[in-house]
Amino acid sequence: MASGIDAAGALGIIPDDVQSFGREAYRIAEELRSASSSLDTEVQGLMSTWKGAAADSYLTGWDEMHRGALDVWDTLFVLAEKLGITAENFRISDGDHAAVISLLDLP
Repeated sequence: MASGIDAAGALGIIPDDVQSFGREAYRIAEELRSASSSLDTEVQGLMSTWKGAAADSYLTGWDEMHRGALDVWDTLFVLAEKLGITAENFRISDGDHAAVISLLDLP
């Protein structure tokens, strides 16, 4: 879990878990994009021999679906990147706040 609420009701974030989730999202996006590319190669091969109205209609639908899939994979890559950056920024901010607190002269 990347974040949670403890017994006192305080919300906590675990940067390593957020980065891990981002890496997993990136891995999944790579696999999906690769599979989509392989399938597109097969469909394009089919289209070199399949002709006619049915083939044209199928290709129109395939092209629309394939473009949509590529948009989804690109968005997943962006999400994965942002999760990694967010976790790192949180880690830096948390360290900066801890340094300021440790400098306080508290009784």
